[in-house]
Order: sequence, then structure tokens, then C-alpha cells
Amino acid sequence: MARIYHFIIPLLSIFLVRVDLTDLHPLYLEASELQVLDGDTVRVKLGGGWQKVRLNFIDAPELGQQEVGSISANCLKKNLSFPWMIKVDGFDLYRRILGDVNGVSIHLIQEGCAYLYPYARFYHLRQKGDYLRAQERARRLKRGLWNFKVLNPRDYRKSRAKFQ
Repeated sequence: MARIYHFIIPLLSIFLVRVDLTDLHPLYLEASELQVLDGDTVRVKLGGGWQKVRLNFIDAPELGQQEVGSISANCLKKNLSFPWMIKVDGFDLYRRILGDVNGVSIHLIQEGCAYLYPYARFYHLRQKGDYLRAQERARRLKRGLWNFKVLNPRDYRKSRAKFQ
């Protein structure tokens, strides 16, 4: 009987170590102030300090990317309403909060104000399907950014990196 525990306990510990608290129960924070930085990033005041929040699942044009950068940022401003609740999904490489503010990401895709982030990690396939259908519908109806011939934000950042 003791031999079974010698095998099971180390095996279970492998899985238990990889559990993040936000996987068990989503963390929601309420921001007292909010500033839109671009079409997919905001700065929020949480407690006594400011923190950047990168909106999950979307990629929006940069502010310097023709006029479409400001179109995307203005669309984000239009779709945010007080109170600002941030659903925290984790942190990105730049130590920004990765999450969503009032569920605005899907609305930005529906209105054509942002593109689907190609490397987004969805919670389940149904959610991914919702985002893909929303983007396809916006593209078909030529909403927002789909009215313009715009370089994908990821490709735009790559081209700028080559010249710097």
C-alpha cells in the first residue's frame, strides 16, 4: 500500500504546482480612473498607483499607424463605460495586466475596431468561435478598420523594428 503513495503523490504534485489562482476563480478589480493609451491598452488607477492593462484576445493598430490608430483608440473610448471592472487573466511579457475591461474586447472585434490577436489563449472553443465569427462578420460588412487597407498591427510592428 505504501508503494502506491510513493507513485501517486509525486505525480499529483506535478499538476498542483502549475495551478494559478486566477485559473480557479477570476480576479476582478475596480478602477477609479482610466486612460486610453491606444486601441488595445489602457492605464487604470488601482488603489494608489497606475497600472497598464493590455486587453486580452485583440490586437489594435498602433497610434502611429496612419489614421487608423486613432480611430481604434477612439472606438475603445466610446465603448468603455463607468464603473470600470477589470477581469485579470494574468500578466504579459511587459508586466502589464492581461485582461478585459467590462468585456469590451468582443465589442471592439464586432465593430471592426480591432483584430483578433493570433496567439490569443481562449478559455474554451466556444469563446474562440464567438470571436472568430464576430471578426468575420465585421470584415464581411466592412465595419471600422475593414473599410481601410490597413497593415496588420503585428506586421506593422515588425516593419518598424527592421528600421530601428
